[in-house]
Amino acid sequence: MSECSVLAPAKLNLFLAAASPGSDGFHPLLTVFQAVGLWERVTLRQVDRPGVTVQVVGQDASLVPLDGANLAVRAVWILAGRLGLMPAVEMLIEKSVPVAAGLAGGSADAAAALVAANQLWQGGLNNAQLNSLATHIGSDVNFCLSGGLAVGRGRGQLLEPIEPVLGPLHWVLLTRPGLGLSTKKVFVELDRIRPEPVLDLPPLPVGLLEALRFGPVAKVGPYLANDLAAVVLQARPEVGRCLELAGQFGALGAVVTGSGPTLAVLASGPDQAHQLAGMFEAADPAVKALVVAGPVSGPLAGAQ
Repeated sequence: MSECSVLAPAKLNLFLAAASPGSDGFHPLLTVFQAVGLWERVTLRQVDRPGVTVQVVGQDASLVPLDGANLAVRAVWILAGRLGLMPAVEMLIEKSVPVAAGLAGGSADAAAALVAANQLWQGGLNNAQLNSLATHIGSDVNFCLSGGLAVGRGRGQLLEPIEPVLGPLHWVLLTRPGLGLSTKKVFVELDRIRPEPVLDLPPLPVGLLEALRFGPVAKVGPYLANDLAAVVLQARPEVGRCLELAGQFGALGAVVTGSGPTLAVLASGPDQAHQLAGMFEAADPAVKALVVAGPVSGPLAGAQ
């Protein structure tokens, strides 16, 4: 095999609670992840010269680092180290997920790169072994490897799958090109604005789990929540305006996903999702509305 191409999905946080950072500097999290049909493609090709060279095309390509700061590059080097070999590959990243949007585009790239490198080099690592490597790359990489719907704890890497009986959820993702937010800075600001440290995480709402598993879809909306939303709304007031419009337009709910500034708007089905997308873009031409559905699977591999 000389080339391997893998797709990996973006994620939403339907619920996110964050405690104050522990001694390791990380914020303990309680979240509900959903993978949605917005895909990043990573292709690895064997070459003669050692190292990892990167080309990025598509959404926000100019904003993506081409060195070790790129999570996909880090993933390739980590897997190569696990296998005891020197990588000699060219990497092509085809982006659909906006950068710094709270959608885990970089983590999806890393998940795709792990799967692609494992196949390209016939590493034979199983899912548990790939997940062990993923914990050293980034907090969302483990979920991007698994996909689906899951409760995440710790730094997001401790996952408990949720098996839904309910059909797919349909979303409109509202983004604004060029207005991404740094995850690190959002968490720093969260700590600053809190009146006192938060030592304990709240329990996950039982009603949310029941609604996600059994429906109806309308019951999911009231449980959508994110502790980081206050920071995002302060930094990007435009998101607050979209949140107000979501209620006026009849959406079932809306939530800032991850560290934002993407707003995920829940629709009753695909028809309403497309209708809402048109309404948001008409109300604010600066908004880009993406219609997606989830949950979807984890990485999809196809060797060439």
